[in-house]
Amino acid sequence: MKPRYSDKRATTAETAAMIRKELATTWPGATFSVRSREHGTVYVSYTDGPTETVVSALLKKYEGGYFDGMEDIYRHTGPYLVDGVDYSVKYVMVSRHHSTEAWAAFREVYCAWRNDLAGLPDYEVATLIGREIRQWDATKEPLPASADDLPSARQCHAA
Repeated sequence: MKPRYSDKRATTAETAAMIRKELATTWPGATFSVRSREHGTVYVSYTDGPTETVVSALLKKYEGGYFDGMEDIYRHTGPYLVDGVDYSVKYVMVSRHHSTEAWAAFREVYCAWRNDLAGLPDYEVATLIGREIRQWDATKEPLPASADDLPSARQCHAA
């Protein structure tokens, strides 16, 4: 039976190094910035690459708990043990950015597809495009060239 807790704890910087290695192994073509600026928090940021949902799900195991807003406390869920060393941190914050090239490609294809966005404020158009681009996995899919290449269109065709 594995022990629930370990006397050996990795530093936040060591956990960040382990996260960096796992991301590079999982998505070799993507570039990630992994930083540990505050005690117990690791920040992961990247441009394009896999979806933020997928990256967050992969890194969830490194979080030793979560903040319970109803009771205003941090709830510990348990350590992430590797070879008897606890690599858990308090928070792993993931932030995905989109390149100017990706944003422009999505905007061009999406606006041509919708054909009813003229006159809408820029923030509304940006919100609609943002919904599409967040579903795009740059490690598996090229930039859209037509409306059929948009994530929502592929979902409709699959259903």
